[in-house]
Parts: sequence; C-alpha cells; structure tokens
Amino acid sequence: MKRTLFTAMNLMVISISIISAQSSILAGRIEIFGKAQTPPVHLESENGWTPITTLDWSALALSSGNATRRWRLSTSYEHAASTGPATIQIRFRDGSTSPVFTHPWSEGRHPLDATESNWYQGAMDALSSGGRSLVEARLVAPPRTPLSGTLYSVTLEAWEEEIVVRPKENLRLAAARPIGTDQMLPSSKPSEKSLDAATHFALQFLKSCLEGDLPTYYRNQSDTVHSLADGRVLSKYRTRPPAPIPGVENLADFTQEFSYGIHPVDDVRALFPDWFSSERDWVPTSDTYLFLGQEFGASLTIPQEVDYLAFLVGKDEEGEWKVLGRPKF
Repeated sequence: MKRTLFTAMNLMVISISIISAQSSILAGRIEIFGKAQTPPVHLESENGWTPITTLDWSALALSSGNATRRWRLSTSYEHAASTGPATIQIRFRDGSTSPVFTHPWSEGRHPLDATESNWYQGAMDALSSGGRSLVEARLVAPPRTPLSGTLYSVTLEAWEEEIVVRPKENLRLAAARPIGTDQMLPSSKPSEKSLDAATHFALQFLKSCLEGDLPTYYRNQSDTVHSLADGRVLSKYRTRPPAPIPGVENLADFTQEFSYGIHPVDDVRALFPDWFSSERDWVPTSDTYLFLGQEFGASLTIPQEVDYLAFLVGKDEEGEWKVLGRPKF
C-alpha cells in the first residue's frame, strides 16, 4: 500500500517565553466577598459550584488607556486534609462567558491563608465593561474523595502593565511534513472512522484544557499517564492542571491561532523512534494517535506551563478513548 512517508523532519517550535512586567500598576481592587457582614461559606467538593455573591462591575473603578490588563484573585480559605491534589476555583458568570480562576494545588490540609490565583486575560475585560456577574466557588478534589472547606474572602485585582516578552529556550517537538516521496509502509493505514474518533476526542480534551474544565480534563486522561519523553508513569491526578493561553479561551480561538494534526502510530514511530526503544518500560501501542498543535505565527505569548499542545490518545482496557501520554512531567 502506498503512502507518503515522512522522510524528512522539521522542528515544530513551541515558543516559550515569560512575561516580564516593567511597570505594574494596580488599576482597581474590590473585595467581592468576605466583608464584616458576610459570613463564611461552607464548601463541599461533591456539591460542585456554590453561588457566593453577585458583583456589580460599576463598583470597580478602572482607568482607561491602552495598557494590557491582567486579573487575579486573592482568596482566603481553608480545607480539611485531602488524600490527593486539591484546590479552590472561583467562577464569574454573566450568561455569555464564565472565566474561572484556579488557585495553587496542594495536598494534605490547607490552613487558613490568603492565596493568589492564576492570572487571567481576555474574557474578564468583556465582563468588567458593565453589568453584574454571579460569583461561584467550588472545591476540587480527586473523585470519590469528599473534601470540605470554608471560604472566608475573595478580592479581585486588576493590574495594568507594560509587558516586555523575554524569550526563553524554545521547547522543540519534532514534527514532519511529507516531501513527496511515496514509499511502501509495512502496516496498513488506520481506518477513517478511527482517525475521526481520535481527532474528535483529542479536540474535546483540548477544549477542557482551554476552558479550565477540570472534571473533564481529568476524566479524559487514563488513570495512569505516561511521559512521552522517557516512558515514566504518573497518576492522572498528579498531572498539573492546564495553564491558560492568554487570548485563547476556547476551541474557536484556538483554530484562529493554531493549526493541528492527528498522526497515526506509524508516523509517530518515524518521527520519534526513541519512544519505541525496547529499553523503555512503556511504548505507544499500534492503535494510538499523536495530537500536535502548532501556532500560525508569533503573535501569542505561550506560557511555559502550557503542556497540552502535544499528547497521545488511544483506547483504554475498557475501550474508551483516553489521553495516554503527555510530553513530560
């Protein structure tokens, strides 16, 4: 059977850079929950999202101008001892968009303390233009491990910054383009049905990463995820949660800024022969596919923490599609 063999490899470069703030100004700050007259809220991880308050955006006086605006939360909470990674998330909803802030993950007991969330851009700017938003909170813990905690206060900060991008070392993943050489491959081409199913599942996993949908993010990974770099195994609940890409908040945004492809295992073997070494404890199997996303240009700053632009998918022992491999841990 003739197929175009990937005989020459190019490097797909995922540009890794960090944002260095030369001038940071606190443009606005508002305590949205936790004033003296507001009692703490009890949270249970099994109860999902719990409404805590509403926010009137007109109370947050922001300066006008062309500076880049970034948002974060300072949240005071505590939770009981957990048996795995746990965190608290805060969500703003107005019916059309739902930015989610995630705080650092921890294991064991989280004492009462003020903890800063991740930074957020994009959708928060649209929300802050006016109106009101519902504010919700939830505890996130591994399945079947109920966790309780108490939320005491949530403060929203808006920072305006002059941003300078300082490039760091690029993360290079080998990719390939067909060079027009038709050769015989020993194995058969995967069915279009399997390829379509793999592509559909991979995009659903990517969607959960971009939107911060942690239940789907963890559910769509195999119970044990392997490192593509060295074959090491790690529990899926010890993989870090997906970091946001500024300016890319959903699949529609992603397809505007990135191209992507799904590659069957024969192409993966040609691209990454080291992954199939007999010295490794684990190698990709014959029914797996590699998802690769590649930025069109250099217009985006991709944070170093973003590690879901390449991953291996396949079916688990129960015949369900799962993420089986990630670039590294």
